[in-house]
Amino acid sequence: MVAASHHDVLAKHDYAELAKLGILTVRDGLRWHLIEREPGRYDWSSLDRQLAAAKMTGTEVIWDLLHYGWPDDIDIWTPAFVTRFAAFAAAAARHILPIRAAPMTLPPPKATALRNIRHGT
Repeated sequence: MVAASHHDVLAKHDYAELAKLGILTVRDGLRWHLIEREPGRYDWSSLDRQLAAAKMTGTEVIWDLLHYGWPDDIDIWTPAFVTRFAAFAAAAARHILPIRAAPMTLPPPKATALRNIRHGT
């Protein structure tokens, strides 16, 4: 899905287009299967592009940690999955927090966007 939409390389453009509509908070996903190709070894490069795009556009991101699946070597029906996912979530938080903690100045949201969110339209 990400490769087909090119969101992995166009995140800045995508976030900027949403901002034009007054949408400054989005949900986006970490691609765990790309970030942790080997147990306990994290390559944050795919996420770093998204983090930079969010910072440049003033977009607040609600990060989905499991949207795009998990690494192939994990059996989700075992207790080991819980331990591994918890480790990934903690590592992701440690990686995102220092970048996200930088102050951001956001323009006030448009009333239309708030109304649509409130009423689910």
